[in-house]
Amino acid sequence: MAGRRTGFTPPVYYSRWALHLQPEPVAEFFDAMVVGDGEAAVVELAHAWLAWKESGARDRQALLKRWSAIQGVYIPAFFEARFDASGFQAVVPIYKDYAAVRRAMVADLDAAPFPDRPVIPFGKPVHDRLRLEVSRGCTRGCRFCQAGMLYRPVRERTPEKVFDLAARALAATGYEDLSLLSLSTGDYGCIVPLMQRLMGRFASERVAVSLPSLRAGTLTPSLWS
Repeated sequence: MAGRRTGFTPPVYYSRWALHLQPEPVAEFFDAMVVGDGEAAVVELAHAWLAWKESGARDRQALLKRWSAIQGVYIPAFFEARFDASGFQAVVPIYKDYAAVRRAMVADLDAAPFPDRPVIPFGKPVHDRLRLEVSRGCTRGCRFCQAGMLYRPVRERTPEKVFDLAARALAATGYEDLSLLSLSTGDYGCIVPLMQRLMGRFASERVAVSLPSLRAGTLTPSLWS
């Protein structure tokens, strides 16, 4: 439990897409939780923790206060859970200046960090390929799809950026498979010219390109040819 950890105990934070929906069931286990895109927020959390540690402080509340200033960071200890007679929960803020958490969002995927030199394991992993996110979010808005609702708005990496990342990462890793990831890769605005460029560049090296998330309606003749 987070409440039992002292200033000498390393803090525990959590970042996962399910937190968009409802973090409360596991809130007591974590000192901080990232709501939204975690790339920038996690780095800011680490920098704030290092600054707190190097200052020699042991006041855990001071660290949590620093973290609460980061967009997208939810500090469960700064909210009180109350239940009505019917058992419904309401979360009440303890501090007036920290009454709500604004979701963290990466507005520009081209500017988002990407590990183009990932560590290659000795053992063979399940997904033994280069995985490259081409877009985030979905244009469809299906009401049954949780991820399609939570990851709005749609953001796409430019074809030039995708190609550059793929070329650098394949050269650094030696992977022979490239997977273009998104909620619906076929909806990526430049999927056909991107595939043509990738296949034209890597076909001679026998690099396979896969699209793991496709809708039947996006399988056009120009795409599968």
